[in-house]
Amino acid sequence: MKREKSDVIKKFYVIKGPELDFLAALFLEKGVTPRVVCRAKLKDGRVVYAHKTGESLSSLERITVESSQVIADQYGYDLISVPLPEGFTDIELLTALREAKNEIQQWATWGGLN
Repeated sequence: MKREKSDVIKKFYVIKGPELDFLAALFLEKGVTPRVVCRAKLKDGRVVYAHKTGESLSSLERITVESSQVIADQYGYDLISVPLPEGFTDIELLTALREAKNEIQQWATWGGLN
């Protein structure tokens, strides 16, 4: 059985504050095509999604940073960049997050977290 190629995540951009939760994920779709997907949740509960495919990862990253910085400045929040290790796939990220969540829940039941 042939396994389909996974998306390779390159970087996350985060803006977080009382009025806005923003996340942009820069990745190579199926390991090849540069793409960014953004989600902004506003204080009133509305959610805005956006996506763009680019010719090169560097040009798409530049557009993402510039646009995200404008949004961060509008709200007076910081833009945080979170790079991931080379070749980190969407499946590996979800697995790591799931494992971390399970470990945190275990520690909490053991009384290790306050």
